[in-house]
Amino acid sequence: MPRIIFINRVYWPSAEATAQILRDLTIGLAATGTSVIVITDTPIDPELQDNVPNLKVYRTGNRTQRKLGIVSKLLGYARFIDAAKITIKKILNPDDRVVAMTDPPMLGPKIGPTVRRSGGKIWHWSQDVYPEVALAIKPFGHLTNLMRILIPHRNREWAQSSGIVAIGSDMADCIAQTGISRTLISISPNWSPINLVPQSRINQRERWEIQPDKFLLTYSGNLGRAHTLNPLIDLVRLLQPNEQVETLIVGNGPQRATLIKLVSSQNLRRCHFKQSVPISELESSLAAADVHVITMRPDCVGTVWPSKFYGVISVSRPMIFIGPKTAEIAQLITHHQLGIAVEPTNLEAAQQFVERLCSDPSTYDAFCLRVGQFAHQQPGRIGAVQFWNGIVASS
Repeated sequence: MPRIIFINRVYWPSAEATAQILRDLTIGLAATGTSVIVITDTPIDPELQDNVPNLKVYRTGNRTQRKLGIVSKLLGYARFIDAAKITIKKILNPDDRVVAMTDPPMLGPKIGPTVRRSGGKIWHWSQDVYPEVALAIKPFGHLTNLMRILIPHRNREWAQSSGIVAIGSDMADCIAQTGISRTLISISPNWSPINLVPQSRINQRERWEIQPDKFLLTYSGNLGRAHTLNPLIDLVRLLQPNEQVETLIVGNGPQRATLIKLVSSQNLRRCHFKQSVPISELESSLAAADVHVITMRPDCVGTVWPSKFYGVISVSRPMIFIGPKTAEIAQLITHHQLGIAVEPTNLEAAQQFVERLCSDPSTYDAFCLRVGQFAHQQPGRIGAVQFWNGIVASS
């Protein structure tokens, strides 16, 4: 029977979203009897045990690695890709299915030729669409435009692959718009980390020194450039007269320092910042909120999917999406009445939504109930295991 080999820079015990998703999936696949291999750069502490039947992990990194800036990061990406190629050449059997994720960027196009020369088949599991996402957020300023030269190479690799797996319909559309045949594109949604279920809010709030009777508006997740976060601060300012509402921003990223300065300059006294929590505390952190905020830049639609959505629904909390109403996530929230979706220019509607939930417990409870019901209807990790086992069984 063919083996399935996943390649991604991060894996357990790293806390990145793709590391968590991949760990959940590989354990689930291995439990069904599928032979699973992971090639990753994430080292493991010798004190941790990683003996899972049917699962073998090749770790190319070491415990002394540190992030020292963009140049070191790019060199680290290149080193991992080279190490992954060497590992593939050593271990690949002709019938194996190789799945390249998107960390580091352009991993699939770099690894694809090696897989085919070794007789394997490759699928691209797209957690984001690169370089389009970089062209939108311009992490290197105008030099980012040089990344356009990567697109034809990436498209050729996609066209020669056995398939591309997107995590949402917006992303599938984005991939198809590059000229890739729809027959090569599948959709398999992500999910929240396993065992993430609702629990009491009180303990986490005590740790954060937030009174249990306050209505807590929370943004939890990466404070990266793909998220439009200034409108979040604008919403906080609109809610400032309501002393019952507190705001919590939990996470790290490039925008954190700027947001802290913005909150301080506007004297938004009921807006607090906390560092990202470890996965062991994620459930209690998410459940401590009364309502969550999710944001997206308009030019990032289709290139990313806010993974925090799945964590929020897993703890049955309503949400506010600030971003383009045409986005798939906005349509899901609106159609299933999971919260409200607003454009950054219509934050008064979000303000009214928060104040309505704050003052009307029965309406709030109804939203929580619908979110919980929606979460139970999602394919989740079980659906993902079935999907990838289908890839293993395919001809």
